[in-house]
Amino acid sequence: MTLLILVATGAWAETDVWTSIGPFGGSARALAISPRNSSVVYVGTTGGIFKTTDGGASWRLSNSGLPPGFIARCLAIDPQTPDTIYAGGSGKSGWTWNDRVFKSTDGGATWKGANSGLEDVIFVESLAIDPQNPGRVYAGTSACVLGACYNAAVFKTTDGGTSWSGVSSGLPWAAQTFALIGALAVDPQDSSTIYAGARGGGVFKSSDGGRSWNQVRAAPVAAGLVIDPVNPNTIYAAIANGVAKSVDGGATWDATNTGLPAANCCASLALDPQNTNTLYVGFYYGGVFKSVDGGLSWADTGLPRWDETHIAVPVDSENPSPGLAIDPQQSGTIYAATPGSGIFKSTDGARNWTAVNSGLSATSVMSVAVDARNAGTIYAATGVGVLKTTDGGASWSAAGSGLPGSSFIRSLVIDPLNSETIYAGIAGLGMFKSTDGGASWSGISPALDVRGYPGLVTVDPRNSGVLYAGDFERGGPGFSADMLKSTDGGVTWTSSGSFGNWFTALVIDPQNPNNVYAGDGWQIYKTADGGDNWSDIDVPLPADYDCDECTPISTLAIDPRDSNTVYSGGSIGILKSTDGGSNWRLMNSGLGTLSDWIGVAAIGIDPRDSNILYATISGKIFKSTDGAESWCEAVSGLTVTSVGSFVIDVATDTVYAASDGGGIFAITAPSTLRMSSNSSVWARLPTRQVHEFSRDGHCTPYRFPITAGKP
Repeated sequence: MTLLILVATGAWAETDVWTSIGPFGGSARALAISPRNSSVVYVGTTGGIFKTTDGGASWRLSNSGLPPGFIARCLAIDPQTPDTIYAGGSGKSGWTWNDRVFKSTDGGATWKGANSGLEDVIFVESLAIDPQNPGRVYAGTSACVLGACYNAAVFKTTDGGTSWSGVSSGLPWAAQTFALIGALAVDPQDSSTIYAGARGGGVFKSSDGGRSWNQVRAAPVAAGLVIDPVNPNTIYAAIANGVAKSVDGGATWDATNTGLPAANCCASLALDPQNTNTLYVGFYYGGVFKSVDGGLSWADTGLPRWDETHIAVPVDSENPSPGLAIDPQQSGTIYAATPGSGIFKSTDGARNWTAVNSGLSATSVMSVAVDARNAGTIYAATGVGVLKTTDGGASWSAAGSGLPGSSFIRSLVIDPLNSETIYAGIAGLGMFKSTDGGASWSGISPALDVRGYPGLVTVDPRNSGVLYAGDFERGGPGFSADMLKSTDGGVTWTSSGSFGNWFTALVIDPQNPNNVYAGDGWQIYKTADGGDNWSDIDVPLPADYDCDECTPISTLAIDPRDSNTVYSGGSIGILKSTDGGSNWRLMNSGLGTLSDWIGVAAIGIDPRDSNILYATISGKIFKSTDGAESWCEAVSGLTVTSVGSFVIDVATDTVYAASDGGGIFAITAPSTLRMSSNSSVWARLPTRQVHEFSRDGHCTPYRFPITAGKP
């Protein structure tokens, strides 16, 4: 039976759609420019594939048919039919990789999987299309997981991706570690000649369409390859310590490194098709150098280098390096896809660069904080520091002066009594405090004998001088953790207790701040006296649960209206206690399939109505309107692999979700009209949304004409 809920608020009610509000830019990798319309550019990012039709002035998501979390590591456009595009990469859900190659025949409007024959592949690292026969495509692959590699090879399709087969005879993968084919190039005049750049193996050449390969250059890394279209015997390879050049089809090679720094070189190459003496090379962690004399000498173009500015780079791929693409019609126009700051464009041969990120949301946001006293002010903890908006996401600016660059900010908390004061917990680097709305920061880490530093921090909602911080790795070769407490705003700290593992969750009871809960992955700890004493809370794991590497306790949430109601989320799903943690019950109805590695990462409770909750599982957001008794998926608009935290802003009636690789998503006026437990009494609460609910917890958001009164 399906229950239809309507609300009298106007002619139409909008569906629940999560909308990206930035921060714009982020981690971008693969680039491809249409050979017939240089205003059309595609970019692969951690937030999916984006497309511009105005030369980068604005970007829009081009993801229909791609799974949430798909990272395009490479893109290739059919030179004869530019609306046909291939995207190679990986889709990751928990620790499962799948969906290696997708194909679009309508300019990126829709995508379909093209993976037959690639079932044993984890990553597709490179793609190359035969310019004379575009149905013939080569894919360079990798199968590396946690240090082990399998079936890294070259695959070939002759039917436009309908089926693939391995063509790797002569490639020495059995002895390689972290082997991958990072670059492929097809000779534009003789398509039976293909070059492959292999990390760990050097450069290989095939003269028979991939049936057999021979090594033509041994090198630690070969991450980029380009062929001179005028003289195909001239090939350039980006290797570990510079650029190598061959003028005899790979038979001999010379180093062409004058002007190139030795560090972090080299990861990507681009050659100007209209002036083949002009090349660009991209460095690991940023930076682009240019040569105008066929590689004899190089000069820095001024694109920011992350290894020099110490800005952290999100680890979304094996190659955190700029993707490069030169406009085939206007050779002075070049795009660089960076590992931390989105897309840059130059129209004067790389003398000047301009960020072109409007609409491009590919930022990894670890934590989000909303200023309850100033509508529209939001802080985002990202891989490039703390960013701030004062207009609800329309524009963002850096707010991280004084923070260390290479920082993984696990928690970001605004003082509830003074919103100019903000705390950041940075894993491995300690705690930092700002008293001027993020304009400047200073360290407030405790002077304790700790080997690791706190990554989780939270503030007493009634006394902002009281802070708790979760430490990790204290002493010894194993893991242990201290709970640290300050009563003077972080000036001094004391140990409030020692525990058995690093902390994954830390929450304070807003009704009674003496109640604090902490989770260390497997165990929950509670204090009812402000940290003087702690007690262990046993979590009721399933009898057959056996996973040493899993995290049953990833997040905790306390009902803001009822101190006795506590939720825990993790790899076993959602647990609920209504007696302050003494007893727990699984509340997974409607959450779908959970696995050891795919669990609940965040739980949010609506402060106006405790029956309304949100929970995240990978790239899906679920919602409950009955106190977690049942859940329905409310994912419309999300395109990311995971969501790590929620903030519900009562003042603006908005829910904010921080995502890994897609920035911040927001939804305004979440549905609050619900059916009571006896299925006959209607509860009417402020709302501007419509939902269709069914008995089994499934719901489908939609548009519907509104009339007054109950259905």
